[in-house]
Amino acid sequence: MTVRARLLVPAFATVALLAACETMPPAKPVEKPAPSEAPAAAPAVQAPAAAQVKPDAAEEKETAQKAIEKKKFELECKRLEARIQRLDGESSTRGAKNEVDNSEFERNQAQKELENFQKVVKPNELDDSQLDLDRAQQRLKEQNQELDELKALYKDKDFADLTKELVMSRHTTAIAFAERSLAQAQKTFANKRDFDLVQKEAGLAQKLERAERSLREAKARQDKTKQELELKNKRTEHELDELEAEIKKMEDKAKAAEKPAEKPAEPAKEPKK
Repeated sequence: MTVRARLLVPAFATVALLAACETMPPAKPVEKPAPSEAPAAAPAVQAPAAAQVKPDAAEEKETAQKAIEKKKFELECKRLEARIQRLDGESSTRGAKNEVDNSEFERNQAQKELENFQKVVKPNELDDSQLDLDRAQQRLKEQNQELDELKALYKDKDFADLTKELVMSRHTTAIAFAERSLAQAQKTFANKRDFDLVQKEAGLAQKLERAERSLREAKARQDKTKQELELKNKRTEHELDELEAEIKKMEDKAKAAEKPAEKPAEPAKEPKK
């Protein structure tokens, strides 16, 4: 083949290729994503915001739970204080009752002692003193009678002067002692009747009056203790009720706050093509 022929062959091939390209259908252009597909990436953009909200909600929940636990602790402490207060109240009630019982016993004893003194002791002591007085009077009377007999005896008969004088002296001395004993018995009786027994009776009456006052005061203290305990118990019960109501309110609030978080998240809608 000549040189001219070799050069023509490639030229013909190029022309044929160009003709073939012109006869082929045009290629479809590459489609770009539509603007409506942009929201598909929205969840990825919103994820950080959701991540920021969740820790705040968890922190609020933890804070609310701690507040509830603290309030429950206060309620338990208040209940223990109420039990201690109840025990103290029972002890105070028993003490007040014992005081009233002791005062009643002392009042009854004082009343019995006064009544016994007025009915038994005083009459007996007066009778004893009167008996001593009567004996002294009788002794003096007998001594006088004996002296009169001796005088009559020694007057009718003739005795030695020494014997007569001795006998008369003895009886005269006995009469003198009898007179002194009678006077002393009269003073003792008068003192016992007008002063000693009167003072004892007044002391017993005052003792009874003090016992009655102590009893009235003990009953007043008992009533005061009862009312104070009733007031304390009412206040404590009111505080317990308030704490329980506050805890219930806090728990209801916490449950209400948890309800939206428990609701399942809606799936993201696919963008329309």
